[in-house]
Amino acid sequence: MSVRVPAMLLSLSLLIFLAATSPAAGVFPDFNGDGAITLDDLTYFVHQFQLCRQGKSWDAACDLTWDGALNRADSLLMVEAYLANPPTPGRYLVFDSARSGGAGNNDVYLYDCKTASLVSLPGLNTADKEECPAITADARYIAFDSGRSDSVGTYDIYLYDRSAGALVAVPGLNASGAQYTPGISAYSRYLAFHSSRAGTVGGYDIYLYDRAAAALVSLPGLNSTADDLTPSVSADGRFIAFMSYRGGATVHVYLYDRNTNSLVSLPGLNSSPYNDGDPQISTDGRFIVFDSSRGPDSNDVFLYDRKSSSLLTLTGLNFSGASNGAPSISSDDRYIAFMSNHRTGHEDAYVYDRTTSSVIVSPSSDSAPTANAESPHLN
Repeated sequence: MSVRVPAMLLSLSLLIFLAATSPAAGVFPDFNGDGAITLDDLTYFVHQFQLCRQGKSWDAACDLTWDGALNRADSLLMVEAYLANPPTPGRYLVFDSARSGGAGNNDVYLYDCKTASLVSLPGLNTADKEECPAITADARYIAFDSGRSDSVGTYDIYLYDRSAGALVAVPGLNASGAQYTPGISAYSRYLAFHSSRAGTVGGYDIYLYDRAAAALVSLPGLNSTADDLTPSVSADGRFIAFMSYRGGATVHVYLYDRNTNSLVSLPGLNSSPYNDGDPQISTDGRFIVFDSSRGPDSNDVFLYDRKSSSLLTLTGLNFSGASNGAPSISSDDRYIAFMSNHRTGHEDAYVYDRTTSSVIVSPSSDSAPTANAESPHLN
């Protein structure tokens, strides 16, 4: 006797099977806008997937890999995001600060924008400096760099697991020399960073570490004889945004595609003779947020849309007469974290809401001149 399985249930089962047997990175596809990835979102995706396979009109918001179709890669990302069930995008802000009361003279902190309070990070900070943190979309993992005494090089990349309250081993990542400014993919599989280790093409090169393989990933065609710095990586590990001095005395933003092993054109993003740097790429690879000296202030934050090849308006973000920079973008593309010296004369961290065009939060709580809240990064 045969048993008929409803088509929707069969599709859901197939997607979960694919996710369980194949690696994926993760995004935040909250289609109904309730701040979480629920069965409703997964069911909606399955329906749109079926429409696409039938040659019918479907919702482009479900194209998580942004390649113009719904396919296996989109399914993998959708199910992993559903199974991970990350918190509200933009809720958690990680940053480093020299504020009083820390374990060392510069520590990593985690701020909950919903409760307006700091979250404990037991076992992360030491008496040495911990800097340049980045957080995953599910707010579980925090990557950072540090010159602590057990480092392999002068500075190393570390990974902290909030669930375990402990560091996670990253064998084969660090080397002699220095490793700085980690960028982490949405669910922690990939860690991008720059390093001065032996064998670099330039003074500093970009590297990508795959936690699944516990090994570095080859990046042919990315690095140059100039310094290549501050990488960030998309959710699936395909795109790496970084800044480089390869064009001369000024620094510009570049984008590397691992599928083609080549740089991607970014018409309208860079602005010679000005400096454009500190890029952060969105989870789906569509947006790049960066800072530039082209603005009316000494430094301002800009948002570039790869789909339209244009800069988007960020009304109310940049503080007049101040230096605004080091931005990051939340996993749903709604919020932008950045730092500015407009209020206290030193850098504080802020969060901007693109929906309301307003700055909504700052975790700064210490007005001392050494209490900078720097390198802000949102989940």
